[in-house]
Order: sequence, then C-alpha cells, then structure tokens
Amino acid sequence: MAVAAYLAQGLTGTPLVARYLLLPALLCVALAARCIPLAGRFTRSTRTSATVAAGVTVVLLVGSVWANVSGWKDVSYAHNLRADVFASASELLDTDLSRRCDAPFVVRSPAMVALTALTLDRPLRDIKVSDQAGTGVLLQPLTQEAAELAGYGPMTPLAQQGTFPTDAPPRQSNNAWALYSSCQP
Repeated sequence: MAVAAYLAQGLTGTPLVARYLLLPALLCVALAARCIPLAGRFTRSTRTSATVAAGVTVVLLVGSVWANVSGWKDVSYAHNLRADVFASASELLDTDLSRRCDAPFVVRSPAMVALTALTLDRPLRDIKVSDQAGTGVLLQPLTQEAAELAGYGPMTPLAQQGTFPTDAPPRQSNNAWALYSSCQP
C-alpha cells in the first residue's frame, strides 16, 4: 500500500496525495509489521496463525482504503481543476495574438514559464516573469484558482498576481485568463 501510494503521488503530481494517502499507507505498513507476528503468537496452530495473520492484513488494508476515500476525492477534484485551468491557459496561448508578437512573452509566475514555452514553442529565454507587459504580451490570471495554480506562494504572492497591468490594454480573455498586450501587430 505504501509503494502504491508513493507511485500515485508521482502519477498525479499533487501534494494532496502525500498529505492524505502516503502517511496512512506508511502507518499501515508499520501496523502490519507489528500486528501480524503478535497475532501469530496467540495461537499454537500454524493454520490458525496463518488465518489470524490474513485477517489482520485484510482489516488493515480495508481500514487504509477506507481512510483514503476522502483523500482520493480531494485528489481527483484538484487534478480536474488543474487540468481545466491549464487547458484554458493553453487555449488562450494558441491565439494569433500570443504567437505573432515577437517581443518577450510575460507571465506572472515562474510556474507558468514551462507551460507557456511549450505551448508557444519558444525558448525559455523568450518568456519573462514580471508584473508589466512591457513591449510584449502578458498572461494574467483572472480567477483565484488560476492564480493559485499558476504559482501562488511566497515567491509570487496572490495579491501581486491579481494586479492588472497599467502599461497594456486587455486584448483577449476566457473564463480563467486574460491576455494584455502592448505589442503592435
């Protein structure tokens, strides 16, 4: 169970897995390692001992799965939300306004640099992190979910991401993101 939870953490790529699933799974391994030999000591028969050990194992596995039900729901919700928000960003980055501007593309957070570079097929040096659009295009989060998933944290505070640029007019937007541009097409 511990190995499966660890692999799930890598596959989903979210810290929620570590918080909700990895710790209970590791505790389950520790309990099983301690309880199975103790259960075997209470019985003299090898067959009864094996039955008791199997019963303890099943109870621990069922308890671990039951304890992780709410965690899996949270993981699924976070995974779907992240997919929707990043799909909205990719949709906006696929527009002509994003692709035609030769000036550096600007994002609010370092977390968005890789996604932007991959979507626009541009080198990382052409993507800048800043509050202002300058001579290029700025990708601005419009919702709290977009700002949090775009790198909310100590390096890029949410209040800083929510400040709209003063040097560029809004050009395009969708439900989670907006493009501000001072680039002359």
